Amino acid sequence: MPVAFHVDYWNYLGWQDRFAQPAFSQRQRRYAREYGEPTVYTPGLRWNGSEWRGWRSVMAPVVNTGQEVGVLRLLINAPGQFEAQFHTTAAPRGRQSRTLTVAILGMDLVSNVARGENRGRLLRHDFVVLGMHRFAEQKQGSWSGQLPRPHQASSQYAVVAWVTQGNRLTPLQATGGYLYRHLLTK
Repeated sequence: MPVAFHVDYWNYLGWQDRFAQPAFSQRQRRYAREYGEPTVYTPGLRWNGSEWRGWRSVMAPVVNTGQEVGVLRLLINAPGQFEAQFHTTAAPRGRQSRTLTVAILGMDLVSNVARGENRGRLLRHDFVVLGMHRFAEQKQGSWSGQLPRPHQASSQYAVVAWVTQGNRLTPLQATGGYLYRHLLTK
């Protein structure tokens, strides 16, 4: 599932992206450092954590690496509540615990751009991160908690979750789907 992290480093051009967050710009810079990339840019796409420049030419990324990574299940068991399980037969990578990141995504969002290079345009957005939280592993391969609250309303929502090892950004496994509005909060 695509996940759109709107960055704030273009806001100085006169138009404030209402979905941009400084934390998303920092996340992009951290990815660049981890992968030895000299710069950040937009739009920047990643596939399974790695930079993917072939999206403009519709060059397909490598989908199956042949590595056994495991199965991640996310269950919304009550409004605003989730449980997640990650089952894997792969050997653990060191002694680092795993982290689950859960994000609420907004769909069918619109921005009227008044200034900057897109002045006068109506931009449409899907899969925009409206709320996100990281959860420490409670017991091996298990998490539960409250869904992040979106900081803006949307006509339709999706939820996505991914597991990472230690403090790394690259996902081991991810899952997601559309989310009924009544399941979003208690």
